[in-house]
Amino acid sequence: MPEMRGWRLVKTKRKDSAFDGKGAGLFGGRWNRKGEWVAYATSCAGVAVLEVFVNLEISSLSDLRSIHYTIIGFTLHIPTYTRITRDQLPDGWRLDPPPKTLPMMGSQWFREEDTPALLAPSAVVPQEEIIILNPSHPQLKYDVFLEEEYIFDPRMVKGEEERG
Repeated sequence: MPEMRGWRLVKTKRKDSAFDGKGAGLFGGRWNRKGEWVAYATSCAGVAVLEVFVNLEISSLSDLRSIHYTIIGFTLHIPTYTRITRDQLPDGWRLDPPPKTLPMMGSQWFREEDTPALLAPSAVVPQEEIIILNPSHPQLKYDVFLEEEYIFDPRMVKGEEERG
């Protein structure tokens, strides 16, 4: 049985429902359509931070400090997973918004329900993988080994107040 570690960075107010897939289900994502409840994770804690950071709408350090996050480390205990490699992806797959083929690929995996996890290259760090979890899959099993407050490094944003 494959065992792998994964990471999620979530708003602290949502940490108790971090694996329910609600956010992606309500809004859709790079690898899923609206209505498909999946939870996005990564294979690396740093990539989890970057994946969230690139989607934040912040302009100053005070904006960054006003958001409270929790980083969750977990171990997956699943019999198998599906993997999409970079050579399977269309040109422009890293663009925002992504090509329509990406959510189509994720939707196909979701609908077929063959595996509880889909691994795909990160659009932020293509050499790393994201892990898309199907919370309703009967074979999805995981144990949380770390849950702690995450504070963004203030050097990640240079707002007006920091320029003096």
